[in-house]
Amino acid sequence: GGTPGVWGWIGTVNNDWFEPCNWDKYSVPSSTSPVVIPGGTPYEPTITGGGADCLDIEVNSSNGAELTIDVSNGGNLEVHQ
Repeated sequence: GGTPGVWGWIGTVNNDWFEPCNWDKYSVPSSTSPVVIPGGTPYEPTITGGGADCLDIEVNSSNGAELTIDVSNGGNLEVHQ
């Protein structure tokens, strides 16, 4: 689903970045995955308990999108572009 080659957050299950069903591709983004976080989803993404990867990321904050990285619980995001 979504834009070919781009992982779009749909956030229908919970706020867990690592939950495949929260993404329109039904897989978690990798270091080669462009990512878009739109506004208006049921849950906003949170990265906690591990390292997430993406090629690049767009967070549509003008539409209310947010991305939380819980560094106190080991969360981090590496952008590979």
